[in-house]
Amino acid sequence: MSRKITKLDMIGAINFHFHRIGQRIRYVEKLRKRQLEEIITQHNINIDEELAIRTESDRILLQERYESIEKIKTYLATLDEEGKEKFKENIKENFKKGFKNPFQGEKYYNIYIENL
Repeated sequence: MSRKITKLDMIGAINFHFHRIGQRIRYVEKLRKRQLEEIITQHNINIDEELAIRTESDRILLQERYESIEKIKTYLATLDEEGKEKFKENIKENFKKGFKNPFQGEKYYNIYIENL
């Protein structure tokens, strides 16, 4: 390791490791650095490897999101104005149903539509 490992790196690696193996660990953010080091040693967690896997996973998810948006843009380009409005209304209803707070759904709907 050529860089200094921070407490946040340790927390991220531990959280991702346990999530990846299907276990839960609670309140890891409240632990001291020494306690985090003990967990890492106990479970043989490679911090750099876990963070690299997570970074790659995040990159893949982001790429899939952009590809989905491009597919939607392509689909919208084939619709007339009435079809576009109907499509946007359907999405708006889904956003409202998907959030407990309808105002939050409205907020994220507006952000989503701006990106189309």
